[in-house]
Amino acid sequence: MDTVTTRAIGNEDLGDIEQRLRQVRDHLRQTKQRLDEEIRHYPTPIPRCDAQFNHLFEQRARLHLVLERIDASKSRAESIQLLDEFVRSPAYLDEPAEAALRARLVSELPRVGR
Repeated sequence: MDTVTTRAIGNEDLGDIEQRLRQVRDHLRQTKQRLDEEIRHYPTPIPRCDAQFNHLFEQRARLHLVLERIDASKSRAESIQLLDEFVRSPAYLDEPAEAALRARLVSELPRVGR
């Protein structure tokens, strides 16, 4: 998918962009809650070299950073960039709901340069 620019999106599309960003934010918050629960209930003791636990911890940290950026976004350009980054980023969890959200965004986001 091409990177989307603000020139390609009119004011009438701003509500759609904000709605899509809310959908992504809500999905990521739910994903983070699931990771929090999995980490909280991980069997102890946890050795430092536990690859699965370390992966969960890294995913949660990655989610936290993205959620902070979404919450701090103030402009249409930032929102579009965040949506584009979400679509291009690796999946947080291998689940059908996330794959469907990504596919829907790819088809709904306006494309530039075509």
